[in-house]
Amino acid sequence: MSDSIDTILEDMIDSLNYDVVRTKIVDFLARNLMKSGKRCYIIGLSGGLDSSVTAKLTADMLDIYKDRGRDYGWYLYALIIPHSIITPERDIKDAIRLADTLGIEYNVIPIDDIHSMLVEKIGVRSRIAEGNLLARLRMCLLYYYANVRDALVLGTSDRSELMIGYYTKYGDGAADLLPIAMLYKSQVRALAMHLMLDESIVLKKSAPMLWQGHYAEDELHMSYDEIDAILYCLLDKMLDVKDIVSTYGIDEAKVKRVRDLVTSSIHKRSMPPICDINKNGE
Repeated sequence: MSDSIDTILEDMIDSLNYDVVRTKIVDFLARNLMKSGKRCYIIGLSGGLDSSVTAKLTADMLDIYKDRGRDYGWYLYALIIPHSIITPERDIKDAIRLADTLGIEYNVIPIDDIHSMLVEKIGVRSRIAEGNLLARLRMCLLYYYANVRDALVLGTSDRSELMIGYYTKYGDGAADLLPIAMLYKSQVRALAMHLMLDESIVLKKSAPMLWQGHYAEDELHMSYDEIDAILYCLLDKMLDVKDIVSTYGIDEAKVKRVRDLVTSSIHKRSMPPICDINKNGE
């Protein structure tokens, strides 16, 4: 990684006070649960960085309100939804260990039989489509439990994933609220260290594991450090491609690729367009 990437990341990470970030997210979680009139959040716990940070912050919120004597009967319920062939055993163990550490009630629901049955019934094979199906089946289970428990589903996507569209539409991108969606992946990792999460989670490579050996950076052909640095320059510093290349010496092709990913994934961050039959001219 170049010195310029390091410099940008340092600027990005140091731009936040993580005590303040934690307080704001905890307040956000409490405020939205209070406003909804519900008592429970449902989270998909993968053993990865983002879901672990989200779970920890939610558990902290529950503890804070109990300590203040404001026990509304709120609770967090986690689903761990592995695919026995695809999901690494380490991820399952990390998810279970975190749930036990935080005192979260959880259920482990292997999903391979359901997924395999549907793929077989459909009869058309596509690695990407099958991977997206896996993500959408997990979200079906999360919302099923949300219905049963009259709960809200916590999204765990970070800003890096959301801005480049690196998630499954109506899969892991579906949620009732997104607590960490304003934090780049690098900032989520810094927050995880601030929250003193296990190093095995903090340093874990991003791995959607929608198929065997599925690692984010391998599929994207860029590291998250590079992606975050470029996103920070584009979105926060409001620099154009030429300025980023000339100022920081970052490879132009990579800057253009991140810019194009942001543009091409706008539809994922937007509500479906509605045909306004009362409007003339369009």
